[in-house]
Amino acid sequence: MTQKTSKAPAFSLLAFLLCLTFPSQAQAQDYGGGMRDLIAAKCLSCHEPASDNRKAKRELDRAWDMRAVIDTWGDPIAMDFSPFWEVVEDGSMPPKDSDIAALTEDERALSFAWMEAGMPLPADGNPFVDLELAAKHTFVVPEAPAQDGAEATLSGFDRLTRWVGRQHAATTHFPVALLFLAGALRLWSWLKRRGPFHTQEGFCLLIGAPMAAVSAGLGWLNAANSGAGGDDLFYHRWVGVSLTALALLLLLGRKHREHRAYGVALLILLILVAAGGHLGGELVFGESYLAF
Repeated sequence: MTQKTSKAPAFSLLAFLLCLTFPSQAQAQDYGGGMRDLIAAKCLSCHEPASDNRKAKRELDRAWDMRAVIDTWGDPIAMDFSPFWEVVEDGSMPPKDSDIAALTEDERALSFAWMEAGMPLPADGNPFVDLELAAKHTFVVPEAPAQDGAEATLSGFDRLTRWVGRQHAATTHFPVALLFLAGALRLWSWLKRRGPFHTQEGFCLLIGAPMAAVSAGLGWLNAANSGAGGDDLFYHRWVGVSLTALALLLLLGRKHREHRAYGVALLILLILVAAGGHLGGELVFGESYLAF
């Protein structure tokens, strides 16, 4: 009697060979490698330690390492709730006011496919978007914590001046806002043909102008000790000096408050205060902090 040979082992062997020959789509397409290139092109310039965009650095300053991107922007439980998914879906990254072009449809599709695949690293095993930054920030072991070490080497006088300079924000927000109010009162009186509000304007200038001078001085001191720089600081600094000088001139020239030129100067003061505040916000929160 002839014995039948089971075909199951043959089918199993055939299926195994087919899997080796025709890998799955997720395996065939290196989503991680594609995303490494995309992050280099769209994210790295803002999300790295030397970036001028402070808001971007606070959110993530290690976009040169895909592991940090995954840890910070991913969500292992529900990927469609992850920060990365949200910014790709709503098109908020790169910001609309950025010099970097928005994601194309193909780039958006790659991003979603990468996240749906579980945010895999590149197939070659290299997680570093930028090897130069990786060598600079990963393989260099600091001798001591940078902030603590820097503070420890400062003299008592240097520590005091640094602390005093940091009071710039505290002396700016309310007192200098009175200068904005002085200009707003004059604008209101012209638009509504009411007033004049000369007494209220004088009170705002009396408090706001001297405090603007104090705040401007503290701002220069703070910038000198913080190591900040760039165009935002330059414009913020000189707008602050300009509005301080104008506020003091308006305070000293109160006897001319009836003249139209005095009112125009108050409106210029209003604009300068608004511009200085906006530039200060960009210094602290980044250029896209008012993005709608």
